[in-house]
Amino acid sequence: MNDLLAELQSQLGPNGIQMLSQALGEDEATVERATSASVPLLLEALSRNASTEEGAQSLYSALQEDHDGSVLNNIGGLMSNPQAFDGAAILGHVFGGNRQPVEEDLSRGTGLNANSMGMLLQILAPIVMGMIGKKLQGQSVSPGDLSGLLGGQAQQAEDTQPGLLGNLSKILDRNADGSVMDDLQRIAGGLFTKRN
Repeated sequence: MNDLLAELQSQLGPNGIQMLSQALGEDEATVERATSASVPLLLEALSRNASTEEGAQSLYSALQEDHDGSVLNNIGGLMSNPQAFDGAAILGHVFGGNRQPVEEDLSRGTGLNANSMGMLLQILAPIVMGMIGKKLQGQSVSPGDLSGLLGGQAQQAEDTQPGLLGNLSKILDRNADGSVMDDLQRIAGGLFTKRN
């Protein structure tokens, strides 16, 4: 699975960010910051979920049965009606009981309104799942391979933005001391605009 983040960057380039901005009613710069932080966070959370046998099997089944990449052909429909694409259910599986705290942390760190942050994640989750499912088609990948593959994608984000994984881990671990916000703001400055 080659650079998934690069493909997501392409999928959510300037036109995608503009569409997201219009769908959320927020300015493009803030939406771009929030998207830059959210996509690696989703990948890291999926990698963590796939690190257990049960989690890997559940994710593998979901990718095989429901996420073949077809959502990527209907981004406009997803943005206008994210509820129809099960984004909330995906987030429930990915973050479990930490969904609201994660959304609050991302909102504070990126400056995106909390309600808009929740909606953005509902839009991004099916896109990320669809991209992963599309990449896995025709490949000989077992459930046990998923954690390593997704972890590799998160590591590529770390290579682009040093310190990223440590700060995402803090958000996912929910230490709640607020100390990661400055770092998250720095991180969010960039994945979709800075190409090394």
